[in-house]
Amino acid sequence: MRFSSWSWNSGPALYPPHRVLEGLWEFAQPVHMCFVDLEKAFDRVPRGILWGVLREYGVRGPLLRAVRSLYDRSRSLVRIAGSKSDLFPVHVGLRQGCPLSPVLFIIFMDRISRRSQGPEGVRFGNHRISSLLFADDVVLLASFKPGPSACAGAVCSRV
Repeated sequence: MRFSSWSWNSGPALYPPHRVLEGLWEFAQPVHMCFVDLEKAFDRVPRGILWGVLREYGVRGPLLRAVRSLYDRSRSLVRIAGSKSDLFPVHVGLRQGCPLSPVLFIIFMDRISRRSQGPEGVRFGNHRISSLLFADDVVLLASFKPGPSACAGAVCSRV
């Protein structure tokens, strides 16, 4: 994970934080944002947790077994200058290039988003907003100033 106080790497995603800030500043409400870029997020999705999330969302039986079969006994190798390493098992992450991987990633991030709907966050009209998500970028919102370790703990505890 990479933490940053001021940058948002994705241009189109700048609009939601901007709108939140405008609305809160209009009513003189304090807001603190912790920007988190989940580097190489596809490669780091814990599969055991993902299978649990799929079960929580009602994916069971043959469909869950079919999805898991794509990942059971996954192996990879490293190729450097034409030389290949021995195959080694891969137990974490989503398959690159697999059409199902983006869907699995969205489901995994949805769980993080839903879990972040706690007492933290800021009031925005009649809503409380705790986080904003765009691809593998997360913005955590608070009306108080959390430290960097609180940001890290907030993201990790929601997985």
